[in-house]
Amino acid sequence: MMGEHGSPELVMAQATKDATMAYFILKNYKKDHLLMHFSGAYHSDDHEGILWYLKRKNTNINHATISTLLQDKVNKLLK
Repeated sequence: MMGEHGSPELVMAQATKDATMAYFILKNYKKDHLLMHFSGAYHSDDHEGILWYLKRKNTNINHATISTLLQDKVNKLLK
């Protein structure tokens, strides 16, 4: 997951954090209400992390992910 950026223990800690955030999102989620959660890109990009845990408990949850990035030229978005 994190390549050379961390140990297996760091990956487990990150997964625990994602699972905890997903737990509290679902605990506070109310049907027909908007719930916004802000987190770093690592927790939501590629629909892994938090979203993976959310979808395990509620496959019908409606979601959107917005991520920011930096690039020199803004006329054409890089992959």
